[in-house]
Amino acid sequence: MNRLEVYRGEVICTQTTDPLWVSLQIKAIGDLCNLACRYCPYGKVAGKTFMSDEVLRATIQKVLKHNKNTAVFCWFGGEPTLAGLEFYENAVNYQKETAPNTSGIRNQIQTNGTLITPDFAEFFQKYQFEVGVSIDGPPEIHNKMRVDKKGKGSYDRAVRGLKILQESGLRPSVIITVSKDTLPFARQIFACVVDLGVHSISYSPVFDSAIGEYPSINNEEWYGYLRQVFDEWCKFGNPEIEVRELNEVVAWITRVSDPCCSSLGTCSHWFLVDYDGNIYPCEKWSRSMCYGNILTHDFYDVTQSSQHRRFVQIASYRPKKCRECEFVRICNNGCTRMRVLDGRFDPLGLYAFCEQRVALFREIDGTFTSVISEEKR
Repeated sequence: MNRLEVYRGEVICTQTTDPLWVSLQIKAIGDLCNLACRYCPYGKVAGKTFMSDEVLRATIQKVLKHNKNTAVFCWFGGEPTLAGLEFYENAVNYQKETAPNTSGIRNQIQTNGTLITPDFAEFFQKYQFEVGVSIDGPPEIHNKMRVDKKGKGSYDRAVRGLKILQESGLRPSVIITVSKDTLPFARQIFACVVDLGVHSISYSPVFDSAIGEYPSINNEEWYGYLRQVFDEWCKFGNPEIEVRELNEVVAWITRVSDPCCSSLGTCSHWFLVDYDGNIYPCEKWSRSMCYGNILTHDFYDVTQSSQHRRFVQIASYRPKKCRECEFVRICNNGCTRMRVLDGRFDPLGLYAFCEQRVALFREIDGTFTSVISEEKR
């Protein structure tokens, strides 16, 4: 249940004292990674940052108690498979101990794929993990950006991991990071990923990167890129191929809600539990706002804290341009970590890719409308 509140002179929606259903991103090994991708700071992390069994057990028990035996667990890194298979076996065992009926539990993991083994794949398949693999396109593109600590490309290892997962019966998704260098290759990248047998694709544009040589993509560039993706998607004509960024538009056309957190405006129910038990907003916010520690705080206490209430206000904020926009219901001012004001990041600003979204919405809507009109003739 929600209430209306005034913030910065604007009327926004914020939560009441009712319990908030919680979803978790868990950094089992903190930011540690075996790769050193050129646009990512995680490859520079040194030292071991492994989650203890005490923190793991407390995290699972407390969220399932709070949510009445349901939860979404997203396992993140760095590279989460560095935690080892035994870590995830323990996690599943703690889930079953706490909630004997695990039908309300979802496990998701995002990996670079290079450390996937048949044992990992068998385990993920057995316990119905949803697996996402990071692949940036064909070898000449992927290997330019996604390198290991020695500067060697990781394409062959990533694809090997993808194939192992597919051979186990899983249908892993792929997330593609788009930088200034890869903007010209939208069609080749899409075709490569589809040729790999992937049916669920999402894109992540470089924005506010911690690596100075990889500046943010602007609205015009991002629209042009996704416009090419849409063209290729139409050419393939396979309804089983889903692209997250296109799903947002289809949701608007069909008047349904898209589950993507950057569209729903509800990211305040996501929490990141770091390897040391500290609790933060989602992974994109990193460690800029700490709510407490899982060993000393329950999720009810966290959701009622002043810091979290402020984050709810941030997530709920809609500038005047948003509130007057025809697409506000399926955009909701986008990701809170990708908002700008006066040319700089500001969570109470406007979604950085607002113009791209509007242009893409209108482009796809016009295409669908045209096709439907032709079919009626």
